[in-house]
Amino acid sequence: MKFQESVTYMMPVAFGPQPPHPAGEFTDVRTLMSIYRSTPEALARVLPEPFVPGPDPLVYGYMQRCRGVNFLAGGEYRLFGFNVAATFPADEGPIHGSFALILWENKIEPIIRGREVLGIPKLLADVDDPEPAADRWTVSAWDRDHELIRMDLTDEAKMSSAEVDGLRAELAGGAWFGWKRIPRIDGIGVEVSQPTMIGIVNNPTSGWSCKGAMSVGDVSWEESPTNSTIVAGLRGIPLLECIRAYRTEGTVSIIRAHHRILA
Repeated sequence: MKFQESVTYMMPVAFGPQPPHPAGEFTDVRTLMSIYRSTPEALARVLPEPFVPGPDPLVYGYMQRCRGVNFLAGGEYRLFGFNVAATFPADEGPIHGSFALILWENKIEPIIRGREVLGIPKLLADVDDPEPAADRWTVSAWDRDHELIRMDLTDEAKMSSAEVDGLRAELAGGAWFGWKRIPRIDGIGVEVSQPTMIGIVNNPTSGWSCKGAMSVGDVSWEESPTNSTIVAGLRGIPLLECIRAYRTEGTVSIIRAHHRILA
């Protein structure tokens, strides 16, 4: 077998290239979001250079249930992510957005695509399906029945069409950053190390303002060997004030042509 450079191979490579997807399309996405203010010092400790904390040291905890996913043949998966406000000092001027610290997902296919191709730090976890109890929503990510992170939202008011439009414009105005890092085969040093920016389009079509609360778990290495240091690191980021929470229904597109390596 000879590799063709114009197509996409994912491991295992022996069975040929993968069908190309110009965009990841998610046609039915429920999002729960809590936004907190933290401190610049806490964000600086977790951001790899040359990223620096954003102008406002915000933390974004979010959960999404993604249905109608094209690269899953119309299937579904769920995720729970934790981002922090970040700025990249590009030559053409600073780029403001949020940096992905961790993204737990409950299926392996989107994990592989996001880690290998995009540089988003994805790990496998159980993620609750968000269904309301009255007007309250509670979701968590779990490993081996140990809670890693939790969010509670309570609906307060349905957003007007103008408010949904404003949220859509706000989401379009910020970049989403990752870091693609692949170690050498002996585990020492690095083969690839690149800051990345992901071409993502969030398109909420309806939304609700909420009262929000988020808490980070406390797990030992014995309870969750992969996640214990991550959870400890998240616990070191103070969540001083919940400044905003909401939930939305809508669509998401991840567009390959808009991805880029930052330099």
